[in-house]
Amino acid sequence: MISFLLTIDPNVTESMVTHFKKVAGKNKAAALNLLAELISDLNLILNNPFDRPPYNGPYIPIGKYAYVLSNKSARYKIIYQVEKNNAEGAFRIYVDCILDTLYIK
Repeated sequence: MISFLLTIDPNVTESMVTHFKKVAGKNKAAALNLLAELISDLNLILNNPFDRPPYNGPYIPIGKYAYVLSNKSARYKIIYQVEKNNAEGAFRIYVDCILDTLYIK
């Protein structure tokens, strides 16, 4: 059985906490819904990280990253890479970035 370890970059965690606080300041229910949807999308990645489209762009190595569009409106793009972790025999999924597509495409 293939196992996956999920790691989220500390900068991603910090920026999302700041974002959740801003959303919660305006609408607490919306912030809780957003958090639930992001967790659900991270679980989708854990279930099959190889079944997502590649994330390519200028200065980005082809095939290194994949992404999933999060939130019902596809507002957030979770960008990650999958690495073989030989020490534990598992694959490591590393979330490098969560982009708000309202501001960055």
